[in-house]
Amino acid sequence: MKKVLALLSSIVLCTSVLLAQSDAEKKIREEMWGNPVPEFKTTEVPEKWKNESAVLLAVQREYSADYNTRLRGLGTAKVYVQKFTLHFRIKMLDKAAVEHFSELSFDNKTIKTNLFGKASEYRVIGVKIVKPNGTEKEINLKNAVKTDAGSSNDLKLAVPNLEPGDILDYFVAVRDEGLEPPEFGDEETLENRYPVVSQTLSYTVHRNLHFYAASLNKAPTFKQSTEGDGTRYVLRDLMRDKSPDIRWNYVYRTAPHFRYFIRKGDEKP
Repeated sequence: MKKVLALLSSIVLCTSVLLAQSDAEKKIREEMWGNPVPEFKTTEVPEKWKNESAVLLAVQREYSADYNTRLRGLGTAKVYVQKFTLHFRIKMLDKAAVEHFSELSFDNKTIKTNLFGKASEYRVIGVKIVKPNGTEKEINLKNAVKTDAGSSNDLKLAVPNLEPGDILDYFVAVRDEGLEPPEFGDEETLENRYPVVSQTLSYTVHRNLHFYAASLNKAPTFKQSTEGDGTRYVLRDLMRDKSPDIRWNYVYRTAPHFRYFIRKGDEKP
């Protein structure tokens, strides 16, 4: 009898976790696709880029770092919460672009929930195709395959039925928790293989964290504003031409780009 009760309890627990995961995924998809900013409703390519292979209509990258309280054993602990989203909207104009985007690679999607069914950590991917007549179709990620038999994370997804004139709209959303905030930074260019109509990069950090950035080669600068218990830094870049096809070109010497660093201390990197 005890074994039966234990089995039933296990089934109920697994079912509730699966439902929580499904609800978490639905919520994330609604946030990304349900009420998008105007840039992610765009369908037309600027006249100057009509003859390009593909055009990135919109790119959005958003990072936030904050603190939260979690149950740890019999007590509570302050945890560091990071959220990161990357969102692309790409219009393919010829067969070369269709071939280039007909296969996507990404980390496997996983969701972890706490005792109350709320997603504490997640990694969610969404992919959809927008046809010229406005119809939309979400791609089933269950069709993705592992890129390496020994890997549990890396997946490859074939995007079927792509045609010139289609729009590929996809995102990756990540949420992680840790006891200590990591220190990290990077250097990134604003130019791409294809022209970009609109790209927005934002970093929101808690008041106990510091964000340092430098814009180089005429790249736009970050604008800052107060948001909750922290500060939000936003860089917006419009109508960026594709990277020039120059042999022996070192992009960080010639292309508009920026450097950034996030750390807990106030010592500049």
